[in-house]
Amino acid sequence: MTSKDDYVYTIPDIPWRNHFSNLLFSGDLISTGLELCLVGGLTALAWFKYDSVNVDGSMPLLELAAFMWIFSAQRRIYNSYLESVFFAFPTYRTQPVKEHALKSRKDLVGREPEQLETIVKHDRMTLVSQFFLDVSLYFLIQVIIQQLKKLMNQCITGF
Repeated sequence: MTSKDDYVYTIPDIPWRNHFSNLLFSGDLISTGLELCLVGGLTALAWFKYDSVNVDGSMPLLELAAFMWIFSAQRRIYNSYLESVFFAFPTYRTQPVKEHALKSRKDLVGREPEQLETIVKHDRMTLVSQFFLDVSLYFLIQVIIQQLKKLMNQCITGF
């Protein structure tokens, strides 16, 4: 079976173990590479500049990087689990295969190729923006805590 013919009008009758497409590469090699570069770079920064990058009053940056690695693995395992359930229990699907099949590209829920490309772009932008939000919050947590303490003191003392 070639990749352009995957799941066009019928879902192949093969064991559920053969449907793990998201376990390693998340369905998109560029997104996987981007994630490896971002989290790997953060890990390298935390590993080699250990004391100079840690924020007082917060966990070490290396622990944040470890959390990101663990969460990435958990997300990939969960997505693979969902995919295997989809293939293992065809009687519980809400839509027949013929209704959501594309003519030339695989997508099990009936999206057009342009929609799939847009979703991939949005996934990449979400990956990058979420990474920078997490890292920014890590480095700004001390400032946020100080501002909250100042605000609490103002509220208690009556401004």
